[in-house]
Amino acid sequence: MKKENICPGCGRHCDLNHPHCKYGRSYAEKLQKKREKAPSYKWEAYTEKGDLAWLLFLVSRNWKKALKKGETTEEKLLAAWTEQEKETLREMLERMREYR
Repeated sequence: MKKENICPGCGRHCDLNHPHCKYGRSYAEKLQKKREKAPSYKWEAYTEKGDLAWLLFLVSRNWKKALKKGETTEEKLLAAWTEQEKETLREMLERMREYR
């Protein structure tokens, strides 16, 4: 049994899947709600998960973090694309920037 599934409120250390005391039941409910809550980002309120805008936000955030931490470089991030694809991407992003 994992330590996280043990009730911290009683000496019997019962399983939180079947708690015996009221503290264990309350704790199990709070733990379940915490597990169900997905990580949320501000931009998730504006787009559906898996949509193109969601993917764009996710990639942008991940690239920003990696660049900021010095884990990668711009050249490494863009290495998978040809020069033509990079230019197409630049044009699309410029159009998006104008759309604002």
